[in-house]
Amino acid sequence: AFLAIVPNIAMRNQQISAFAFGGTSLLIIIGVALETVQEIEAYMMMRHYKGFMK
Repeated sequence: AFLAIVPNIAMRNQQISAFAFGGTSLLIIIGVALETVQEIEAYMMMRHYKGFMK
């Protein structure tokens, strides 16, 4: 519910048009950011894994 309200608040405070900043684009941006963080964490875990390498 919060994500649906954020574009309206941003439009009021920053004078951004409704087409430039919508709820769907916000969900996509958040999804991509979370996926990127997960990929970086997985890469770092694999980089420091010493299991079968010994």
